[in-house]
Amino acid sequence: MQAVIIVDGGDREGTFGSFIIMTNDGVTLAHKFSYWGVGDHNHAEYLALISALTRAEELGIISVQVLSDSETVIEQVHKRRAVHNRELRQLRDTVLEKLLLFDTWSLDKITGLVVKGVLGH
Repeated sequence: MQAVIIVDGGDREGTFGSFIIMTNDGVTLAHKFSYWGVGDHNHAEYLALISALTRAEELGIISVQVLSDSETVIEQVHKRRAVHNRELRQLRDTVLEKLLLFDTWSLDKITGLVVKGVLGH
């Protein structure tokens, strides 16, 4: 099964994040909102992405197209930008390990307006 994942994280009054997993026809397979409380927006973006990939794996999805408005996370996962913070590097490495579980994957940028329209934050 193939799926589209839209993921986002933020840090207003504590860190939070959410995701939605949909079929290519737009049928929702899963969605989740989480509040972590500590960290910055990049931590939140990574934690939301890890949560989404974990859920996609649980659903038996074999191919994912991940969409995010976080240029930093996208560039770091694609290894086009260095990760200087040790904690973020560990989160990035966890994302890379999880992506290896899928037959195919992509991680692409979308606008914050699309993210807000779909996830509501």
